Amino acid sequence: MEELRAQAMRTGEEVVHRQLAERAVQLTQTIAHAFTHASLNHVQADFEDAFQKQPNHTNDKVAELANLVREEAAVAAEHFRAAEMWIHLNVPVASDGNNFGVDVQMHVATELAKKREAILAMVKSADSYHWARAEALMKLWPSSAKECEADQTAESTTKREAGKDEEKTTVNKVVTRQKTSSKEASAPADYKKYVVSLDVKWYHTLYTQLVEVRDAYVKAEDVVRKNAVRLADPRGEAGQGSRGVMTMY
Repeated sequence: MEELRAQAMRTGEEVVHRQLAERAVQLTQTIAHAFTHASLNHVQADFEDAFQKQPNHTNDKVAELANLVREEAAVAAEHFRAAEMWIHLNVPVASDGNNFGVDVQMHVATELAKKREAILAMVKSADSYHWARAEALMKLWPSSAKECEADQTAESTTKREAGKDEEKTTVNKVVTRQKTSSKEASAPADYKKYVVSLDVKWYHTLYTQLVEVRDAYVKAEDVVRKNAVRLADPRGEAGQGSRGVMTMY
């Protein structure tokens, strides 16, 4: 258990002292590189052109961005979880007084938990986008219907054996034929516009989500840095004995 606690402390310290700030800078660069369009009108123009050329293909750009957000959100959630654990492991043994520092710890841990939960919801971005787009595309493509027809025929066979009456056997056979008919869906032009608009909307949604992940790092680094002393040593007891595990807070 002590080794597990020591590992959690090392991981948390790495996050709060280095990763929060570094990841904020890295994500700022990632956002600038991944989202290069000047406006949503430019995004729509590019997406309309691509859709006209390959209407039944995935929008590779939005799919790539959805995967990017999913990955960055998953990494961020783990960083925030590690920071929360570090704070909780720094909580001192419960005491009758001098708990202001502990209140600070709980406040910061709660803020980190809220950010982590919001970020975790972004992990679903990729599947949510593809499902919504697939639903829209189903309005545009031909629908196929299969019909089955069955015919029944009878075959008779006669057996003759010496000294015996004739024996007649009838065998029924069912022959099934399958026909496939295709009905061209008469999709209004607005459906095609809707698919492109959906791509544009998700492009902006994914941009917003990645910015929110970056901002969560910035806010977390800020609150941790401003309360660094209280978070690491809530009662100013550094060098005055060991801390116990959290029992009240």
